[in-house]
Amino acid sequence: MMEIEKKRVEKESALLVGLARRPSDALAGAVGWMILHQARALQVQEEDSTAGDFHDRLLSQGPVPPALLVQHLFGDALWRRVREELAV
Repeated sequence: MMEIEKKRVEKESALLVGLARRPSDALAGAVGWMILHQARALQVQEEDSTAGDFHDRLLSQGPVPPALLVQHLFGDALWRRVREELAV
């Protein structure tokens, strides 16, 4: 049991060291989530679509940064509203 606990602590420590060395990774992830969350809320509110439709469109594009993806898939008007709402 002690060996399992030691490995867990080592893994968590490595994650913390990684975040300390690259804090922008965590920040980029948080901002990306905020962009997608706000874009989904606006998209579902403004159009006759569901959150599932939104996610299907996103995931069909592959690994693309959220800022580029939202603008490309949903247009400049939605992207401007997301930026205004989030002040980015």
